[in-house]
Amino acid sequence: MDNHIDIIRQLVEPYGFQQNEELNEEPIFFYKRFSIQHLGSPFAFTILTITLTPHSYILEGLNEFRLQRALRAGLIELDDPEQLDELKEVLFEATYDQFDRCEAILGFVIGQLQTVEREKRHTDLFKKALVDLEMVSAMAKQVE
Repeated sequence: MDNHIDIIRQLVEPYGFQQNEELNEEPIFFYKRFSIQHLGSPFAFTILTITLTPHSYILEGLNEFRLQRALRAGLIELDDPEQLDELKEVLFEATYDQFDRCEAILGFVIGQLQTVEREKRHTDLFKKALVDLEMVSAMAKQVE
């Protein structure tokens, strides 16, 4: 597992990902935050995570801004921290021998989120980036 952690760390550190503080805590994960405040799409992720399991890794996104609004409005309730996992959008999941595919997906997803972060909401680039992120999520669901 340590070898897989080092390989993922080398991939994600240039993008600004950080590793969870509790190195002995399972599961091990890396995360990156984005300064996006957009309620209109669940794909305007404010956080990306890469979770490492014994046999695979999972790239997921979550719009925390949208989640917080839904919690305050009483639209959803989280009674258990594990319920949060159900609200994340899976963008990619693979075994460690398929690592090369993650590099391309991760670079694409980060590029689209940087576009969402930088562009105004009414622009075509902003809208296209959200559609692209939705398509990545839809493709991940088809593979499951």
